[in-house]
Amino acid sequence: KHKNGEIHYFETSGVPVYNHVGKLSGYRGVSRDITKRYLAERELHKLSMVVQQSPNTVIITNLEGKMEYINPAGCALSGYTSDELTGMNPSIFSSGSTPPETYKVLWKTLKSGNEWKGIFHNKKKTGELYWESAFIVPLRDKEGNITNYLGVKEDITTKLQSETALIESEERYRQLFESSPDAIILADAETGMLIDANTAACVMLGRPLDELKQFHQTMLHPPTKKEIVSEMFHNHV
Repeated sequence: KHKNGEIHYFETSGVPVYNHVGKLSGYRGVSRDITKRYLAERELHKLSMVVQQSPNTVIITNLEGKMEYINPAGCALSGYTSDELTGMNPSIFSSGSTPPETYKVLWKTLKSGNEWKGIFHNKKKTGELYWESAFIVPLRDKEGNITNYLGVKEDITTKLQSETALIESEERYRQLFESSPDAIILADAETGMLIDANTAACVMLGRPLDELKQFHQTMLHPPTKKEIVSEMFHNHV
């Protein structure tokens, strides 16, 4: 601890000192202040742990695109070990489904010193296919020269499957909605304005959908019933 209260770190080596008759008379040591190095190493270790424990795949390649590092999440997702992937090109993950043009644009972008974002359709060691969103950037040294490329990738397979299932569900709903022989009309629960109507409803009312969307639900009923219908609607809501 320094006089001003700061903590310093020292690397120290010492040896015993003996007098002329061989009796231990003390110790002689040399200490070197390594505070900057120690703090830098500690910070580096912290950043290393962030990468190691990241749930997303982190890959570092050399300028030829050969992998020099892949974190545990990347190994777990792909099914390969770190030893199997080190020195290999990320194309080992390719399923053949990603258009060649994607890779051309990727490398052109990176070699020009810019970041690249995109989606890959990749293949695990087992042959199972999966989707990844990727963010790849050039890494530079102190002089600004590109030394490596860093890729951070997220498995979005489940997300895409959910979105696809939602689209399919909406499509099935739309087909049932439109094919129903009965008139179906949807109104906003807060405003009472019409927001949708199927073909049967449009035919029954003799109005196109765009026109019906300008109507309040009470406008579908005779003026003498408007007050009752409005009260029923608000009581239901």
